[in-house]
Amino acid sequence: VTQNVHQFFYGILMRAVLTEGAVLGMLSMLFLLGYESQQRTAAGVYVSRTGRKLCRYKVLAGVSWALAIYLLLAAVTLGVFLLLWDWGGVWSGSVSSQFNYVIDMLIRRPFFTWADFTAESYLVLVVGLGGLLTVVFAQLAAVCGTLVQNVYLSALVLTLLLCGGAAAQALCAQVGLWMGYALLTFQPVSVWLYVNGWFTELGLNAFVPWQETIGTGLSLAIYGVGTALALRRFGRKDVST
Repeated sequence: VTQNVHQFFYGILMRAVLTEGAVLGMLSMLFLLGYESQQRTAAGVYVSRTGRKLCRYKVLAGVSWALAIYLLLAAVTLGVFLLLWDWGGVWSGSVSSQFNYVIDMLIRRPFFTWADFTAESYLVLVVGLGGLLTVVFAQLAAVCGTLVQNVYLSALVLTLLLCGGAAAQALCAQVGLWMGYALLTFQPVSVWLYVNGWFTELGLNAFVPWQETIGTGLSLAIYGVGTALALRRFGRKDVST
């Protein structure tokens, strides 16, 4: 039963937790950054330098909330899961055991991680990387919400960016643009999609060791710089009513 529980937990449950945390984080960020425009108080608030700085604190609050809500969801879900399934006998066992495998393109391959992880340490790392990926999605929402001061329009732009990236990756694979496909596997949506195989070689979905970690780190840096530039631009542009 180890394989079935492992696949359910990482293939369904953790993906659901990560999705819920990311979506709630992005929506909260967009709500915070678009609140003044919705209430028609933007002209009064952003007319001063102090009012312009308010967006910085909103971004910090939005990122902190996204991480907090994800960790809360993970803690509650893990608590309920471990009440139903006793993992006491496998915590110290290697997660790369003969009982775990991955089915990719209808082919069964071993579940071998890049380092020797126990079931417990692997779980901690997956939850931790999921938190960083949630921050990445919140940062992307911060860029959209800062540049587009309209909640609904910024949500539409954010959705197009996320779905467009996944669609572009699939299109590159269909037309044989493998360099483009390889580069797009580093995007946050692709990292999220293969959460059930993190820290393994991921088959055709990865091209370097530890790709999910590298991709998340690159996204943190890129979207962090993007958020800073978006806030800088917002601080200098004219107030619109």
